[in-house]
Amino acid sequence: MGPRKITARQLVLDRLGARPLSRGSFQEALEDTLIKGWIPNHIPKPLDYDRHLVLVPQTHPFAAIFRCLGRVGVGPVPIGIVESRVQLPLHDVMTGIYLSRYGLAILKVVGNEVILRGTTTGMASVANLSRCGHGHGSQCEYLVKYATGLELRPRLIDDDVRLRTALAFDELLVDVPGILAGEDQSDFISRWRFPVTESSIADAPF
Repeated sequence: MGPRKITARQLVLDRLGARPLSRGSFQEALEDTLIKGWIPNHIPKPLDYDRHLVLVPQTHPFAAIFRCLGRVGVGPVPIGIVESRVQLPLHDVMTGIYLSRYGLAILKVVGNEVILRGTTTGMASVANLSRCGHGHGSQCEYLVKYATGLELRPRLIDDDVRLRTALAFDELLVDVPGILAGEDQSDFISRWRFPVTESSIADAPF
């Protein structure tokens, strides 16, 4: 069984029916999900209940990675565990693409460990591409959706939403200057990248 994407709002509806969404009802729904054998890649804050999280069964190969992240959704994972799951070197751009399917964003490498953060699949994709120097930007409405779960036309994206989006990407060590500048498009710039080597250039698919 593969990964499952679901928002906190949908999880409460799925597990508790018509119960109002609150911190308490989300916690109850999450506990029920854990009892039934699913592990989340992170636990969203109340402001992020419209963002999706990713769930995998406890028997899934990626469950070991999810367990390394703990309740806060961020933590060090041995590089060997990651590479054994994706069957590729960590610096390969396809590794980042594969990890993003599970909402796993690469923050940086420290020694023999990689620091991963659980997030939405869209944010993980942006972050992981930027670690390899790929990706030149996106429409701001898509970045807003990845970061907040809100689907808004550009004219409806106000300063509060732009700030929320920029802060969410800041947690992934990614800058989105066009968001803060009020533009319709934004580059995404990683504050940490894999070192450029001849092998990494050869591995790049584009």
